[in-house]
Amino acid sequence: MVVVTDGVTTRQFAFTMEEESPPVPGLRLPATVSQVKAEAYFDWAKVTDASLPVSYHFQVAMDTSFAAPVLDKKELADSEYALAGAEKLPATSPDAPYYWRVKAADSAANESAWSATWSFYVPAPPAPGRLHQPLRPQPRRRARRQPPCRRRRRHPRCRPRRRPPRR
Repeated sequence: MVVVTDGVTTRQFAFTMEEESPPVPGLRLPATVSQVKAEAYFDWAKVTDASLPVSYHFQVAMDTSFAAPVLDKKELADSEYALAGAEKLPATSPDAPYYWRVKAADSAANESAWSATWSFYVPAPPAPGRLHQPLRPQPRRRARRQPPCRRRRRHPRCRPRRRPPRR
């Protein structure tokens, strides 16, 4: 209950604050344990809540505890995020991946729990010398011609050639 007065008039207002947290966003892309480009694209399920608008908190880290996030974006309006040029992620291996997660917040400052944590890795670019290796041309083989007649040994063009004797 809130009481407001200007010295002459007094008014009482009752209001309630929405306390229900929004649902946890479901992750979509990149799939867990997948290979992505350095300028990765992230997508998660849109959350609907009674207290609109809903915003998102997105994190990328090198460890599952997210103690030192590589990327930490708050108050995102869309349920997707694409890394820009300056946010390019350095290469990693499948044995030492990046991890990502998202949570939602509504306009009443209620936050969902963090989503599941998924992993991905950014492969190293190929070595400069191995980008384009020309293929060696294969020698062409001539197709054997069939003799023009059925009597192969009698026809002058169909007689087998004799090899000169070896010395």
